[in-house]
Amino acid sequence: RYGAYRVGVPLARRQSISQHVVVAHEFGMFARLSRRIRRRLWAPRTTRFAGVSAPVAEDLRDAGVRSPVVLPNPIDAARIRAGLKARGGARAALGVPDDAFVVGVIGRLHPKKDPMRALDVFARYRAEDHTAHLVFIGTGPLQDRVAREAGDGVVLAGFRSDARELLGAYDAILSCSTRSEAFGLALLEALAAGTPVIAADQPGPRFVLGQCGSYFQTDAELLARLRDARARRWPPHHADYVETATQRVTREFSEDALAFRYRALGVGGWDR
Repeated sequence: RYGAYRVGVPLARRQSISQHVVVAHEFGMFARLSRRIRRRLWAPRTTRFAGVSAPVAEDLRDAGVRSPVVLPNPIDAARIRAGLKARGGARAALGVPDDAFVVGVIGRLHPKKDPMRALDVFARYRAEDHTAHLVFIGTGPLQDRVAREAGDGVVLAGFRSDARELLGAYDAILSCSTRSEAFGLALLEALAAGTPVIAADQPGPRFVLGQCGSYFQTDAELLARLRDARARRWPPHHADYVETATQRVTREFSEDALAFRYRALGVGGWDR
């Protein structure tokens, strides 16, 4: 997982590379003492540490890294929007009805993303709305358990190389990720597609979504968010939501925005 860091830092020192950037994509990069020692011994003065999100950068700071910066994952929003399938075609590809309320969960079926919570709360919601469907796209260590406990209206689509193209199929994307979620690329892609996102209120997803997310903490709040999305009480004006989401992606997560952040690394000191 940290192989590039282990190899890259001493290589940069041997090659006298003037500017070397190490990006942490998860929390706890320096939780191990051995990694902290390696950073002190091998990281040259020209190495700059960054987090994929502001919460990860703060985690680096707490671990003793001085002045970490934020270098988020960029996306090409225009390309995502251009590649979207029409709603009917996307729903047909997933095997869900045209007139259903469809919620998507995209990503690894992993404990840190808590797909079991999504499954449990959806089952309670479907008791109120028998047309509702919950679509899981992705595989992972919890996929067998999800399959065993899946009830009516649950679709296990597995890995889909066309997951981005199908974003128009959903009335909302749902993220039940825990605090260990550092970023949320699928959420960012949903923003680019103009698909509303309902998310557990955790630092990583909130960094991505900002004011474009509909957040919950308790299961009761999640049920309320699903009801709001079904009744189109949220977002109240979809066209305005799409415009706001597009502006956020362009301003914070476009390739041009990331290029600006990299250029800014040449300004000021390189303390570690």
